[in-house]
Amino acid sequence: MVLRQSLRDSDAAYGNFFDGLKGKRPRTGPPRYKSRKAARQSIRFTANASWRYHSGREAAPAEDRRRARAPVARAADARREFHHRLSTKLIRENQAVAVEDLAVKGLARTRPAKSVHDAGWSAFVSMFEYEAARYGRTFVRIGRFEPTSPVCSVRGVKDGPEPLDVREWTCEVCGAVLDRDVNAAVNVARAAGLAVPACGAQVGPVPVPAQRGEAGTRRDPQARVVGIPLLQSREEVNATATASPPAPPAPPTAPAATSASASPADACRPPAGHPPSPRQHLPNTGR
Repeated sequence: MVLRQSLRDSDAAYGNFFDGLKGKRPRTGPPRYKSRKAARQSIRFTANASWRYHSGREAAPAEDRRRARAPVARAADARREFHHRLSTKLIRENQAVAVEDLAVKGLARTRPAKSVHDAGWSAFVSMFEYEAARYGRTFVRIGRFEPTSPVCSVRGVKDGPEPLDVREWTCEVCGAVLDRDVNAAVNVARAAGLAVPACGAQVGPVPVPAQRGEAGTRRDPQARVVGIPLLQSREEVNATATASPPAPPAPPTAPAATSASASPADACRPPAGHPPSPRQHLPNTGR
């Protein structure tokens, strides 16, 4: 390749020189030869070259680096699969999701930069967003300047610690012992307007015993389901339908009329079947 390019360059140089002497083109000087060192650096390749060229001044790609690509790719695939599964699970189990907009690029320049990159926060939040749009859930993103970790979720007082190594702290106002992550989650939900009071209704899934004839689950013998009672068998239903209806109750009897010859004591007595009133006094007849 190098010799072929040298012959081609020499032919072009001498052709231009003799054409200048004949007056076919402006005169040019005689051809000048390059030094041996410059000739080695003047190699040229065509656009359709089908081989690879590695410069001697650059290090060739190491074999260990090529072998290390497979474990790195497997770790990236495992992280992506975990993000997909967790985001889908949380979106399906909840009607609304609130996240905090963190400065991931700024955190990547700090000391825990490797942990931030390994967690993949930005990709996880992006999956949350499009999963919420896919399943019709509410996705809320609060500002990054909202104080969530140092604020007490019970009293709303900002007196918590700032260092990341403090994972649990006690509020100086109310004395509540707060976990850093749980306290921040409550404050994020409150800032997003999604907090539910303690006396609110049950919003989580409630364990329900297996239905009759359902495969893959076990029925709890102690669980009691209140609902429509079981239907009777066909024989019992037919026997109940053909049975004679019960006799109607007897009409109440009217009280007997008082005769004209009755005594005053009999007129003051209550009718049969009714107890005497405590305020009713019978007259003394001398008997």
